[in-house]
Amino acid sequence: MATVDFQQILTGAQQLSKPSQAQLVSALLQEPGAAHSPPLAPLTGLTVAELRALASSVLAPAQTKRLKHLLRLHREKKKLPRLLQAELDTLLEESDHVALMKAKATYTLTLLTVKDVGGLTVPQGDYCEATCASIGTGTASFV
Repeated sequence: MATVDFQQILTGAQQLSKPSQAQLVSALLQEPGAAHSPPLAPLTGLTVAELRALASSVLAPAQTKRLKHLLRLHREKKKLPRLLQAELDTLLEESDHVALMKAKATYTLTLLTVKDVGGLTVPQGDYCEATCASIGTGTASFV
């Protein structure tokens, strides 16, 4: 059985459509054995620019390099000294947090998106509804 690392999983997830990414995040966040979890909550209080920045954020290069090094050591030695294991756990937690924030930002941006007014890009909301109604379609795309 082949071992897949976090970066390979992240790369594969990034190739999914935005709705599929949101569905994946929602499935990953569900507690095992839970009857039904509430849907993923969108981020609030952020501008679209801030959401876009979050959606494209990555773990800092130095942290990524260190994480890869520690993961390689862990694969080679199977058991790391306590201090290195704690550092690895912390970096994995930070990496997970970044991935979760990216997913939530992408999900929130997806919720703000309505599609197809002949190339017109308009944010969803009162302005969009008034503008789209005047165009007569009721849909637009905010990119």
